[in-house]
Amino acid sequence: MIEIIPAVLAQNYDDLREKISRFSNYAKIIQIDMCDGKFVPSYSWPMQTKDEASVQNILNEEDGLPAWDHVDFEFDLMIKNVHTQFEFFTRLGAKRLVFHLEAEDKEQFIEFLESMDPYWRDNLEIGLAINTNTDINEISPYKSYRLRAMHGDRAYRLSR
Repeated sequence: MIEIIPAVLAQNYDDLREKISRFSNYAKIIQIDMCDGKFVPSYSWPMQTKDEASVQNILNEEDGLPAWDHVDFEFDLMIKNVHTQFEFFTRLGAKRLVFHLEAEDKEQFIEFLESMDPYWRDNLEIGLAINTNTDINEISPYKSYRLRAMHGDRAYRLSR
């Protein structure tokens, strides 16, 4: 089976809604790329102060991500040390979170994975992306965790 996962990079919530509407009737999963201006130089929704109102509405369950009732979301987190903000991203409605190896403090990230609540371990997919110029052996410390690793155009399932 071929699965197409459209990627959306939104400047604000209205842009997010418009871009998701293009694919929500055709895709089961939509990836939302999130940038914090630290790991990568650009910012995207929901990482800017001007996004606070739309984010707060979702966190307060007054609103949800566009098409949340029939689309699952994968967040590609191009964010420095995102594991420290884990709860925030789960509350936004992700089914899958993709962390970037180069953006994480490796020791802290392993501690985070080891202490992860069993509920999240069972109900949320965790992905690990690495840059194409990073040696594939850098993912070795993570092989004991149920992760999906992406290296360039190749994906690897990491599990015990």
